[in-house]
Amino acid sequence: MTEQSDSSAEHGLQIGQLLRRAYAHAKKHSSAELAGIGDLTPVQASALLALARHPMSQAGLGRWIDMEAANVHSFVRRLAAAGLATIEPDGNRRSRVVLTADGRRIAEKVREGARRSADTALARLDADERETLVRLLAKLLS
Repeated sequence: MTEQSDSSAEHGLQIGQLLRRAYAHAKKHSSAELAGIGDLTPVQASALLALARHPMSQAGLGRWIDMEAANVHSFVRRLAAAGLATIEPDGNRRSRVVLTADGRRIAEKVREGARRSADTALARLDADERETLVRLLAKLLS
């Protein structure tokens, strides 16, 4: 290996380790907030936040929460069974997932908890650093 490829490999390992640690740090704070809301998983919480912005198709929701297409239907059915969402026709044999009143109420609690969790998890970063982190992570995942 060349010196440059050794350096690239080292950076790759360092980035992977830092991302795993940052995820664990953020998850610790978000899990503590979710525990006070109810029996929601982090994926369910993400789905509620997405649907609170606007109703979407099951496929769109699956892409938003990064869920395998084969699992989205049963996931949405569980949200519906819990009284958090409904599936409504959207024309042309399509349907969309819409939050119920309870789903909107829980989504607002999740949003408030997510704000507190982010404030705690990112306390060492100033506002500009937080914006930069979000921008870079979004770029990395685009």
